[in-house]
Amino acid sequence: MRKKGGFTLIEILAVIIIIGVISIIAVPIVINYLNSARETAYTSFEKSMEEAAKGIVLDCINENNNCQIKIDNKKIYLNTLIEDGLIENIKDPSGTNFCEEYTSYVNIIGDNPMEYKYEACLYCGTYITDNTKCEK
Repeated sequence: MRKKGGFTLIEILAVIIIIGVISIIAVPIVINYLNSARETAYTSFEKSMEEAAKGIVLDCINENNNCQIKIDNKKIYLNTLIEDGLIENIKDPSGTNFCEEYTSYVNIIGDNPMEYKYEACLYCGTYITDNTKCEK
């Protein structure tokens, strides 16, 4: 009689259990990594918005123009930064949509243009900048 080759039920169950244990350990690590990457992307977008807003303010100061056209109540909105070509439309890393152009803005803090501080308030899908000064 010839013996048929193959795996026993015990061997298959052992492999399935090993794969299950590995996935229980690996899946949370991968999810945490992806969440961390998204947070890093959002922080990078916020820094880009702040630098672009600095560019608008410095251009206005250098050209002695009336900056009030682009700066509304010490806020520069994302759509202005995009329209001026200082930043590209920001795609939400969590989905397929773009961040909210008419809600996201850079808050300009201070009275002296040479000492302004810039704080981005980004609204992007479910992400909202973690800053108490940001208001929608």
